[in-house]
Amino acid sequence: MSQDKFIKTLLFNIQNNIRDDNLLSRDMRSLRSHYFFGLIYLLNKVINYFCFKNEIIFANKKPYIKINDIYLEVVNRYFLKIVNEKYVSKADLIIKFLNKYKFYPKIILDVGACWGEFSLVLAKYYNKSHIYAVEGSEENYKVLCNNISCQLNKIENVEPYNYIVSDSDNYKFIKNVIGTTNRVNNIVDQESSNYSKVKSITLKKFISDKNLTYIDFLKLDIEGHELHLIEDILNIDIKYGQIEIININTQEENLKFLERLSKKFELYDTESFSMINVKGLRNHILNKLINSVAFDIFIVSKKNNN
Repeated sequence: MSQDKFIKTLLFNIQNNIRDDNLLSRDMRSLRSHYFFGLIYLLNKVINYFCFKNEIIFANKKPYIKINDIYLEVVNRYFLKIVNEKYVSKADLIIKFLNKYKFYPKIILDVGACWGEFSLVLAKYYNKSHIYAVEGSEENYKVLCNNISCQLNKIENVEPYNYIVSDSDNYKFIKNVIGTTNRVNNIVDQESSNYSKVKSITLKKFISDKNLTYIDFLKLDIEGHELHLIEDILNIDIKYGQIEIININTQEENLKFLERLSKKFELYDTESFSMINVKGLRNHILNKLINSVAFDIFIVSKKNNN
């Protein structure tokens, strides 16, 4: 068999999930090694050409990228966009912000945990904490569990859950693909290959089920569904948090949400750590969403400063 035919057959079999014992035979060892070596050599050249700084390894037949001393399975292009510098997790900003207050969170709730980047980074730094990582997408949840259990990370203080956190204890639909933008959809006829029906739970019930009376740090990133949690956020003892604001919701909806939050929390910019003036909330939203689809805010309970 020629090298070209070997490659075409191999790629066809991979695409169609076909096992071909002929390609695995001893007679094909030279063709296999030639092709395999070429792939590794090319990958090394590409990594160096793009000045890609994060370490990539293969373990348990899966590729992982090293970020902030934790390993995350490479399941799409998300972590591969930066060149000439390392990808550094934005969870670092949370750590720096909490260090400003000399606060060590013991109970952390990561809602919209996706693949576990924030949960694992925070778990490694706050190794005496307990982190509840909640992800609605079943496909993302599988990756999350793999990253938590990965022997490379050796992290044991993260507990994963496959829930949609919402305003009702029921079931809702969520887009179910491996990605960072899976949204909740209440319309039943959205059930399809791209949507799955997942148990929904209120924030209040979740912490009650875990026998918690407070949350030290709440990270909330659920693609616009944050607004549905406002009542629980206002009624639960939450000391610090980070919440995503996204342009999926209207400016007025985001403004009303932040104004209600400001009754209980001080709001801070996640980049400058400066307090956001409540009177300037509308302009803050406008400025943040001019060149971006979303931004985060830090919240600090006003009780902390009393």
